[in-house]
Formats: sequence, C-alpha cells, structure tokens
Amino acid sequence: MAEVTVRDIMDATAYDRSEAEIGPVREVFLDDASGQPTFALIGRGLFNLRSALVPLRGSRLVEGRLILSVSAEAVASAPAWSVEDGLTEDQQQRIYEHFALTDIADGKEHATDA
Repeated sequence: MAEVTVRDIMDATAYDRSEAEIGPVREVFLDDASGQPTFALIGRGLFNLRSALVPLRGSRLVEGRLILSVSAEAVASAPAWSVEDGLTEDQQQRIYEHFALTDIADGKEHATDA
C-alpha cells in the first residue's frame, strides 16, 4: 500500500474483494522492519462488536474505502486474536495461512481465493 498513511487507513471502512462492506478499521499494525502497514483490525458483525485481524497485502484504498483482497467469509472465520497477546511471527503466519496468502518469508504480495 504505497503512499497511504496510517490515518488514511484508520479513517476507512473495510470492504471485501467483492466490495461488500465489512466494517470500520479499528487499528492498524505496522511492520517492525519497514514501518509499512501490514495488518488492520476490522470491526464486524452486528453493531461491529466483534473484530478480525486482516492482512493488508493486496488491499487498496479508494475514496475512504479499504478494499481488502479477501472475502467477507474469510474475515468472519479468521483466527481468534487479542491485542493483549501481541502479534508474534507465529500468529502472523497463522493469519496469512487462514487467508491463503503467501508465506510471510517469501515476500510476495498476492492473494489466492481466500
């Protein structure tokens, strides 16, 4: 996501790859090495009371809409995660695998049919 600020992402509403609305962006997580946004915590469900941690690989920001590269179904069934637990490399890998994204170590930026 080149030339996009954390504030831009935080002000956005997330949509799935079919552009169906999911919910508001609640938090943005940056890569320790690059400082680039890598994950977003997205509110979902009735009244957005639940949330899911979603990778930002392949996403794009269009007029305040964060279009994710994954389906709403994949977001709804995302692995449980808590801010208090932090975000370890193992947890990141589990999230990438859930969304059928390439391994975090290979550096590729594409999604498959998650």
